[in-house]
Amino acid sequence: ADLGNVYNDGALSNRNLIINPTMAVAQRPDRAAVGYTTPFYAGPDRWQVARSGTGLTGFSRQANTGFGGTYAAQATFTAAATESWNVQQRIESANIAHLAGQDVTLSFYVSGASTAGSSTMFAALNYANSVDNFSADTEIANFSVAYSGTITKFTFTFTLPASAVNGVSVVLRGVKTDATGDFTLTFGGVQLEAGDTATPLEHRSYGQELALCHRYYRDLCTGAANVSLANAAYYNQTSCYGIITLPVTMRATPTLATSSPAHFKVYSNNASNAPSSLSLTGSSDSQSLEIFMLTTPRTAGDAAFFRTDSASASLQLDAEL
Repeated sequence: ADLGNVYNDGALSNRNLIINPTMAVAQRPDRAAVGYTTPFYAGPDRWQVARSGTGLTGFSRQANTGFGGTYAAQATFTAAATESWNVQQRIESANIAHLAGQDVTLSFYVSGASTAGSSTMFAALNYANSVDNFSADTEIANFSVAYSGTITKFTFTFTLPASAVNGVSVVLRGVKTDATGDFTLTFGGVQLEAGDTATPLEHRSYGQELALCHRYYRDLCTGAANVSLANAAYYNQTSCYGIITLPVTMRATPTLATSSPAHFKVYSNNASNAPSSLSLTGSSDSQSLEIFMLTTPRTAGDAAFFRTDSASASLQLDAEL
């Protein structure tokens, strides 16, 4: 019966629109529970955490085989009554526009617990108000999730409106209803697929899942010295430019986050020095990065290479929605 439903809905493989549904990929470190300021990504790739209030908020990947895979995501919130929280994944327009006006089915495993009082929980789909721009969005529908401390699978069917061509977010959200306390949400095995019936959770290889995640975020290096990053050349005595070609096209030209420039070195003509600044140039795009490094004087035209020089070095690319 499941195979017949999948066939009728037009997909025998690549059914699941969720990336990293079993939390197999975690390029970012877990975030311990600290005071909240702005929406963030941590732990398992592609899942964003947000809330009202400034209470302690954490997000991590947990080894657990009860959520459809070998891992689950766990969010923790210290919240007062009426404070809200949400965890969501945003699906870009190119991956879901073809389903506008059709039924889709969301399924997932979840458990939840409060140390004081209680919290509501809902599963919702929202659409972006403009293409791939989720700074403003509109809820399509929501369903109440009767969570407990026991891992439970939930399934809900939604009808996507025409505006789903802009992109859709899958949201688990709730509100602390009374008493200040901790709420813990653990979830995994998330699937969003065409049709009105949930089929068995689709499992992709780790390599496939990692490549899908690299479209939105890529950790080029974290915590390792002597990692080679780019070939480079000196445009003039102090301006060195390096090129990194990306094996996976990113969603958009990424932003670059680095640790201190002092954690890197440029090697040229039997000498090396740390750049005083490090940035992407305007010639970078979603497939190739041009990195500018300002260094002490060298000879214009000299070849060079760029690599890490400290176990504290980190360099990440971000093109999340």
